Amino acid sequence: MVPVFDVGALEDRVYLVMELIRGQSLRAFAATQPPRQILAAYRQCCEGLTAAHEARLVHRDFKPDNAVMGADGRVRIIDFGLAVESLDEHGAPGGARGGTPRYMAPEQQRGESLTAATDQYAFAVSLREALPEVPVWLSRVLARAEAPRPQERYASMRELGAALALDPRARWRRRA
Repeated sequence: MVPVFDVGALEDRVYLVMELIRGQSLRAFAATQPPRQILAAYRQCCEGLTAAHEARLVHRDFKPDNAVMGADGRVRIIDFGLAVESLDEHGAPGGARGGTPRYMAPEQQRGESLTAATDQYAFAVSLREALPEVPVWLSRVLARAEAPRPQERYASMRELGAALALDPRARWRRRA
């Protein structure tokens, strides 16, 4: 996430002072990188969304254009303009269907209650879209994160992140 250093008002306009990030969108980054680098960047996004969820926020519009790969190699999730507070395990109230339709979870499209599982769905759609070819092991992980019902998805972004760390090729490389 991008830190906000100050918030104020000047002549009836609200302003935010945030970190300046020199870099490119995650979409642009993924277009030029090998799959291992793409997966590593998305794992950073997973950590960022985990932090947002622990702060009881549901982003509601995660997509590759709302994450920036900084020149320092760190990914920041941006544009929390549609974020809502998740009040309890039942999530945030539904209602307005804000978000980018291509990345919206089924429950979000229907205007139902929103939870961390809503962001998980968008994350999985984004990662699948970013990879030119999705390995079988990862396809299984993403299929669960994209399940039609939120209860069928991972219990949390942290759990999804753990599943993303289980790349069998990486384990074989470490053993070798």
